[in-house]
Amino acid sequence: MKVIHTLQDLCYAYNVADPVREMLFALQDRIEELEAQRKPLTDEEIWMLATNCTIGGDPHMDKFARAIEAAHGIKEQP
Repeated sequence: MKVIHTLQDLCYAYNVADPVREMLFALQDRIEELEAQRKPLTDEEIWMLATNCTIGGDPHMDKFARAIEAAHGIKEQP
């Protein structure tokens, strides 16, 4: 019995039709793209936001940004 490790293995093991396979691969790519966006901002990105939003920057912007990330379950990946 063949071991299934990837979506591609699964599609070929069950002889999934080409249009369905293409849709599944596109969906997988989109999911990976969205997951990549759920990374915490770097300190530099927070500083850029702070200086673009206020004159001279907001000294509390980092705490504000981290609180928003926490509320949305965004955290550093191990």
